[in-house]
Amino acid sequence: MLASESVTTAIDEAERQNRQQAIVMASVAVVVSLVAIFILLQFLGGGDESVTASNSSTAGTTEGAVSDDSGSVPDDEMPFQDVGPAVDETDRANDTDPDAATTPTVAPTDPATIDVSGYATPDTSVGDQAMTLRGMGDIALGMSVAEAETAIGGTIIEPPAIDSECTQTRIGGDLQSPVLMVIGTGDYSTRKIMRIDMVSGNTTRSGIGPGSLSTEVVEAYGERIEGSAAAGQLTYVPIDAADADYRIVLDVVGDVVLDARNGVFPYVTWDGCNS
Repeated sequence: MLASESVTTAIDEAERQNRQQAIVMASVAVVVSLVAIFILLQFLGGGDESVTASNSSTAGTTEGAVSDDSGSVPDDEMPFQDVGPAVDETDRANDTDPDAATTPTVAPTDPATIDVSGYATPDTSVGDQAMTLRGMGDIALGMSVAEAETAIGGTIIEPPAIDSECTQTRIGGDLQSPVLMVIGTGDYSTRKIMRIDMVSGNTTRSGIGPGSLSTEVVEAYGERIEGSAAAGQLTYVPIDAADADYRIVLDVVGDVVLDARNGVFPYVTWDGCNS
């Protein structure tokens, strides 16, 4: 029994030593691997720094080659540089878009849809008054914008972008405002109102306006009407020589007046501002 136990103890001691050696060898392998990874990372990092340093050196050489005596790079020598539009320092100081002031605002397709809200109500509403051969309410054809504003005690809306001699606008604050055709150049306040187009709800003294029947137009104005509903247009032609340049034109679809306008030749015959 004593000999058997001695053999067993010797075997256990040998196995213990083998396990310790295995653990030591594994630990050494881990340490070697970590050292190898560390060295590899250092090498890779050094390579990037070398590339960066090389690029910096090249950039410095290029900058020195194109710089003028003052040390700045001339705009006309910068390769492939899109300089872009110059920015006004005033705009920069005001934190505004320098292109905003030059970007035209697209006018509505139908001038009758111009927004009249946001303005003080005029002393007299033109849209609630009758259209005549020479004007509508307190606005007479041929008045300047400034004269019309004085007459109604209100504002003639100035379009945000005026790029032609003809513009169409409305009266601020007048919910039933007709459409005013303004003709001329220069300061907007000096331009002339040469035509007035009705919107829904506007009428003549005889109650004729959009929605009226062609038979009602003929009944109201008799022999002063030229054209026909079949041709799509009825025109009021005055008798007096002093009114020879004025007309009231009514466009008809079927037997119904679609729109109506008064004005001076040739503006009263135009398709809006498209002559």
